[in-house]
Order: sequence, then C-alpha cells, then structure tokens
Amino acid sequence: MTDQEPELLLSERHPVSGRTATMEDYGTCAFLYLSEADSLRPVGDCWLYNRIPAPKPSEVKNFRPNPPPAAQGYAGENALMPLPDAADIKFRWATDGDSIAVLYQGTPLGLLVAGEKGMSLHLQKSGPWGEPWDQQKYDGIMENHD
Repeated sequence: MTDQEPELLLSERHPVSGRTATMEDYGTCAFLYLSEADSLRPVGDCWLYNRIPAPKPSEVKNFRPNPPPAAQGYAGENALMPLPDAADIKFRWATDGDSIAVLYQGTPLGLLVAGEKGMSLHLQKSGPWGEPWDQQKYDGIMENHD
C-alpha cells in the first residue's frame, strides 16, 4: 500500500456484485481499483493519469511504495492533468458490477474489468500501467449498462 494519504479519494460499492470501486489521486498520479465481491481487497488496478511530468522509466522505482506515475514512453501526450474536482468524476458500472469506468467531465479515463489489466485513455502503449484505450471494447462492455 501507500505511505501517504490520497489528495482525492472516491469510492462506490455496486449493489449486485458487491465489488467496490475506489479512485485515489496521490498527488503524483491517480489509479482506479476494483475489489473482490463483498471485500475491499483489490483484484485489479488501472492507472488513470499523471499529476507530474512522466518520469524516465529508470526513475519509477523512486516513487515506491506509492503507486508510480506512468513513465515516459507509456504516458500519452494528454496524461498530465491537474487535480480534478470530485464533482467532475463519475463512476460508470457495467450492470453485473464486474466492470467499472471512471469518467472525467463525461469522458472515460479508464476501464477496469475484473480479471483483466486496466485500460487507460492516456496510455500510448501496453506495459506495467495497463493497456491503451480501446473504444470498441469499452462500448461493448458498457453498452446498455448504465
């Protein structure tokens, strides 16, 4: 876990699956977590954005034990974001509660499906922070799931 308190912490439990989605912004980056059913134990994570410029890959270890910001070569050109207002963040669940997306001002930033790597709008290639955005996959998972 982390050795600092998040600057932004949002959480929501799905009534069908019993899973909890948690978004945490640590001042350097933000992640989405999805828990096991009826537990707070995370089963997956999804990097959402950086709050600092992307570090060199060799510098990522310097951020541990906190979640590391996405490194140069992984973080896309729009990955650097200011701290969002909590009112601008919404969770969007799939009906079964096994998939969760985080929306910022209506735009999806990340999607997390139980048992899969997270998918982020701001990743430019696959790696330790997850998978790049796939709009077709997002639409298929979230179709008619509001």
